[in-house]
Amino acid sequence: MRIADRYALRHLILPSLIGLAVFACIMLAEVAWRISGMMAGSHVTMGTLAMYFLLNVPRVVVWSIPVALLLGVSMAMTGMERHGEITAMRCGGVGLARIQTPWIVLGAAAAGLAIWMTQYVVPDTTERADQLFEQMTFQAPVAKLAYDQLFRSPDGRLFYVKKMDAEKNVLEDVAIWHTDRQGRVRQIDLARQARVEGRQWVLLKGYSRLFAADGRPLGVPTEFTRRPVVLWAAIQQYYSDKRTPYEMSITEIQDLTRVLEAGGKDAHQLMVHLHFKYSIPCAAFIFVLLAAPLAHKYARMGSFAGIVLAIVILFLYNGVRSWTLALGLAGSMPPVVAGWLPNVIFGAVGVWLVSVQK
Repeated sequence: MRIADRYALRHLILPSLIGLAVFACIMLAEVAWRISGMMAGSHVTMGTLAMYFLLNVPRVVVWSIPVALLLGVSMAMTGMERHGEITAMRCGGVGLARIQTPWIVLGAAAAGLAIWMTQYVVPDTTERADQLFEQMTFQAPVAKLAYDQLFRSPDGRLFYVKKMDAEKNVLEDVAIWHTDRQGRVRQIDLARQARVEGRQWVLLKGYSRLFAADGRPLGVPTEFTRRPVVLWAAIQQYYSDKRTPYEMSITEIQDLTRVLEAGGKDAHQLMVHLHFKYSIPCAAFIFVLLAAPLAHKYARMGSFAGIVLAIVILFLYNGVRSWTLALGLAGSMPPVVAGWLPNVIFGAVGVWLVSVQK
């Protein structure tokens, strides 16, 4: 490697690491917000929470790499231009494209690393994080004190809780609606309380009522003193909200897509998210192509030109990505087009900027 290449890369390291750390912290803060209900007044140890955040780091890093390189290249080029180092290199016969080559190569390598992590590292750590999350729900109280809570379990049951008592770890005045595939209520369970016994939830002092498809009550209500109920999945969903495709691995999305298609259901939206799983890591390479020539052009506008430029590029890219994502999810655009069109547009602009820079 030439001395000039090592010098250019050395200027890139610190701002890239800063960008990676800042953006990763922002995304981890979102993870903290999602489990804040569990953390409030819980018995979950700090070690368990620390491990949960650590297992989320690979997924966060994949999303942070493009932003880190965008900021790093913008600041590196701005700094070198303002200090006359780019001018000195060009006087020595090194062209701008050649000066930027190590950054472009690094961008391509970073995109490959991000895709590799998405395929082979993130699925395992995400699965372990999910297992740890399930463990934490058994250690945590029901929730912070709350009244009149309504939430749905993954199997479609609807729960209403009059009071969630975190101190006693019980649910008071519980109503459960069971529906069929057409969404019609077929059974209602009412109970004075629900509490944890061992590793299961139990309804206490209540009764059940069955309904026909047309809504007519069937028979008389059936009373019970205690009845086990599958509630952990609903409580987990109450804590974490529904997992989005952004939090699912490529393998999970592919498996879910196959299941839906085998059942004759539309998997178009999942395919859109699948293509974004690949295209967003590749943005690391696209951002380098854009940032290097633009930072050189506007370097003399000030010391913060690199930061402002990175923000503008990120804002524009995210705007186009949001539109193609919306159009893809709406079915107005094929999944492959929706996922890769932002990279094609910004990549073409980047290649043009590199080729015409003076």
